[in-house]
Amino acid sequence: MSQRKRAQLGNVFAQAWAGRAALWKAFWIIGVSGQIFVAVGTEFLLGFLPRSILEESAMIWSGTSWSTYFAYSLFSSICIWRCASNASPAWRDLSIAAVALNGCFVAFGIFMLLATGGS
Repeated sequence: MSQRKRAQLGNVFAQAWAGRAALWKAFWIIGVSGQIFVAVGTEFLLGFLPRSILEESAMIWSGTSWSTYFAYSLFSSICIWRCASNASPAWRDLSIAAVALNGCFVAFGIFMLLATGGS
């Protein structure tokens, strides 16, 4: 990746955090693509842990996955929420509904993690 493309990508994250990016960039690049990348990347990296550790406590696997996903989900939701005003009212309302649904999904996942002990 060239220096210019890296700067543009970093700039998208900074602009979205400040609420100055276009809503489609915040939603599709940071929200959807970023969350997929974080979820797949976390599972991939956790695959390098010895199975003996994971067999003793499934909470390590699930807890690490969910806490990483939660942190990025919170970041992306804030970016989308802040950029929602940069779109038409219909897209603004749909993006806010998507943020709310994602929050429910993450909360339910954390509840299930705690209720089942990670198994």
